Amino acid sequence: MANVLASFELQIAVQSDAAEITKVMRASKAHWGYSKQQMERWADEVMVTGAYIANRKHKVVKLSFEGKVRGFYSHYLLQPSLAYLDNMFLHPEHIGKGIGQALLDVAIEEIRQAGADVILLHSDPNAEAFYLKNGFLRIGRKLTSIPNRYLPIMSKALT
Repeated sequence: MANVLASFELQIAVQSDAAEITKVMRASKAHWGYSKQQMERWADEVMVTGAYIANRKHKVVKLSFEGKVRGFYSHYLLQPSLAYLDNMFLHPEHIGKGIGQALLDVAIEEIRQAGADVILLHSDPNAEAFYLKNGFLRIGRKLTSIPNRYLPIMSKALT
């Protein structure tokens, strides 16, 4: 894990990172072939604001390379032993190189250190296989704004 991330820098995000983080989030989402029109409809949903980053409830960690944000994750505790992995995105040029795996490993360890025994998340349907490969189970699904499209609701026990 450390080897794959050796040339990257992990840091706590600050409010001024919001625009760059949002660009990565949107590029990552668009990577899965969503139309330009769909991406425009999601503009208010596929973004991270400075207020979100500043909210002490959330922990937002950015992954940088050569001074540019290339990925990020965020999480928070729903209950003392239950965490929600709210976001995990990687710029498309880094997908498929083991970087996402290493980033998820870091997030999981951080969540474990925070005292959680279980992680919940809503996955993009295109990322479900990634989470299944990493020990998450689909425990439900949530209807989206696109007819007949569902987000997998996933869970992973850390014990």
